[in-house]
Amino acid sequence: DITIAADDVDGKQPTFSMIKNGIPVKTKIYLRRIPMSTLPVNDEKKSAQFLNELFKKKVIRIKFRQFFFYSFDMNIF
Repeated sequence: DITIAADDVDGKQPTFSMIKNGIPVKTKIYLRRIPMSTLPVNDEKKSAQFLNELFKKKVIRIKFRQFFFYSFDMNIF
């Protein structure tokens, strides 16, 4: 599960053009592992319910900026 959010730039919603033109855009990324064993794969109704709940949480996370920050060295990858 990946959620990516970008802060406004000078009061404007950021665009890919801003990034392309070298305008810094501060982003937040939330990564979460969802074990395959917990996914409702054989039931369409339960799968739809799972996805609806997942996206509701994403909207809340973005709206209220509920991200956790960790600092790590990118060279470890």
